[in-house]
Amino acid sequence: MRSIYFLLAGFLLLSAPAGAQIYFGGEVGVNVSSYTGKQSGTNRKMRVGETFGFIMSKDITWHLSLVSGLTYARNGYTLNRDGLIYKVGINTLEIPLNLECEIGRPKKVNYFIGGGPYVAANLGGKTALSGLFPTNQDLRVGYGAGDDIRRYDAGFDLWFVVQPTKGLFFRARCNSSFFNLDPSKYARENAMRNQDLRITVGYMFE
Repeated sequence: MRSIYFLLAGFLLLSAPAGAQIYFGGEVGVNVSSYTGKQSGTNRKMRVGETFGFIMSKDITWHLSLVSGLTYARNGYTLNRDGLIYKVGINTLEIPLNLECEIGRPKKVNYFIGGGPYVAANLGGKTALSGLFPTNQDLRVGYGAGDDIRRYDAGFDLWFVVQPTKGLFFRARCNSSFFNLDPSKYARENAMRNQDLRITVGYMFE
């Protein structure tokens, strides 16, 4: 977690020279995640969760901004194996460091596209097993052979924003991780990388 906090502090220091103004905002919405790859020959299925966070933005030029912040997402997947259904929910914190470009001239409805890298930390979660004897257990996060998912991740995201009025916006955002998040000795056979789609509504204060 320290590396994530240092990255966030670094963004503030690098993007805010004396006299520069940073805009703040927040957003909330729905996250549809899918961990691509196979596990024991069975495909993982997508899961729906919540997402929310706060945003920092600084104008570089008239149409280009540097955007960061801190986002929580409820990631996960569903796995059907041998008649048993495993529902995995993962609590993830992300920090993006992206560029956003306004499309066209400022008008009543504004449009933006953005993208760039992000770093993430999987903080924990739950695995729910349905069947004759349903159970719940904590998700094991780490790098050991007995863990369920790796702690840290990084990837790339892209988004499209519609701003119908000043401050209010709607965002469609897709993320894709770079790394295999399976820490087990079968990581090559069970490779999994997070991909998700988020639809959010938010507000930027100016």
